[in-house]
Order: sequence, then C-alpha cells, then structure tokens
Amino acid sequence: MKISVAVIKPVLHLLIRLFGMRVRDVRTGKDLGKYLFIPWHGRIVVFGLGTGNDEPFYPVFLPQKRLTYALQELGFQQHPKPDFPNERHSHDTAHASAGTERSKDA
Repeated sequence: MKISVAVIKPVLHLLIRLFGMRVRDVRTGKDLGKYLFIPWHGRIVVFGLGTGNDEPFYPVFLPQKRLTYALQELGFQQHPKPDFPNERHSHDTAHASAGTERSKDA
C-alpha cells in the first residue's frame, strides 16, 4: 500500500504543531522556527514547519558551569552568511557561458 504525499503532509504539519519544539539561536535569541526532531536508526531526522527550512542552523554544545561529559546541553546557531564575494574569472572554463568556445592553445 502506497501512501501519497498529499496525505502525509497535513499529518506531519499537525504533529509538528502538537509535539514540535521552538528553536532559537543561542547567540542572538532569534526564532528559527518550529521543528520536530525524531531519532531514526542512529540519526536525528528534522522536520520543519512552513518556511522553517529557509534559515539553515547547526547544533552547538552550550557552555557549562561545571565540566561534565555525561550530560551536555545542545543548542542551535544560525549558519552565518558567506563573507566572501562571489567572483568568477573569465579564464575559468567551469563558469564560462555556453556561447563561448575554448581557445585552441588551452
């Protein structure tokens, strides 16, 4: 029996609304959306609600008053925007437009 996406999507949205967790950036406190975290075969599967996947984030260990490795708190930080310019050189053939041809001495 095959279940369609049209059936799964509303059920998943309902589960996220009921059991989801509000994720905030630990540095800035910015709200990153509501997510449902499900452990699955040694991995953590993350489902976001609505436009929650527009802002990438990553897990970080939070600082502790006392150093214990058995119990650590996990927080999330928003992935920073790239701080380097998007430059493409004309001599780089990987980024050349489709209309240009390579020279014969290259």
